[in-house]
Amino acid sequence: GINAEYGVVDYTGIPMSQRTTKIKQVAEVAEVEQKTELLKAAYRAFKQYDKDKVGFLRQNEFELLVRDVYKSFNLPLPSEQEISEAYPKADLNNDGLITFDGFKRWFQDVFFKSEGFSFNEQPWIATQTKTFTRWCNSLLIARMKRVRDPFTDFSDGTLLINLLEIASGQSLGKYHTHCTTKYQKIANCGIAMKFIKDQGLRLVGIGPEDLVEGNKNLILGLLWTLVGRYQLSKGGDQEIKKIMLSWINQRIEPYGLTCSNFSTR
Repeated sequence: GINAEYGVVDYTGIPMSQRTTKIKQVAEVAEVEQKTELLKAAYRAFKQYDKDKVGFLRQNEFELLVRDVYKSFNLPLPSEQEISEAYPKADLNNDGLITFDGFKRWFQDVFFKSEGFSFNEQPWIATQTKTFTRWCNSLLIARMKRVRDPFTDFSDGTLLINLLEIASGQSLGKYHTHCTTKYQKIANCGIAMKFIKDQGLRLVGIGPEDLVEGNKNLILGLLWTLVGRYQLSKGGDQEIKKIMLSWINQRIEPYGLTCSNFSTR
């Protein structure tokens, strides 16, 4: 039901005293996973546009990639001036060629700058929204997609369907990839809601129309439910430590170092 203190739907049965701790755990994991998946996505994109496999991008290849990245991230298409300004920023060696390191820096800069959280809400709404958005993006980046505002970006169901397919490893079948009518949006959201229920998750008081209309409390409750199934159920604190250790070892491996725990000096 609706929690009177916070006004958010609690589908998980987790007491509010524990929820803050769990949200902090999710935030930590989401930040690590988002950075890791972002690096993978950047590498895949770079390889795709490095047509002749020489390890760098020429100006025309980079400009095509810039436009596609903006489109994938659901950003307004860049102007010619923005593209021309992006090129020297990514050209680390000033030799007219874009290496992966240069592209990666530009790619991450665009991703995090466009994250643009500007939720003019109560602190608890802002905290949960940022955490759940980053968790969503840690998964969606695998398909070069992203959420900026879950209260509007899930309204046509396409991003939610993609999120569910990535998180579950299953296909949701056919749906409207480009919605032009409210009917198509409701149909997509209905597909997503049915899948969630078929997964055995209990949804109370939320329907496809609530996603289309951007009902904040219900959408936060839905995302909390998904986090509970696809993140917290992975193994709690031990899983979080495992993920963080993996991330740390990726960073220190080039220096011949390894880390096996967080307590041994």
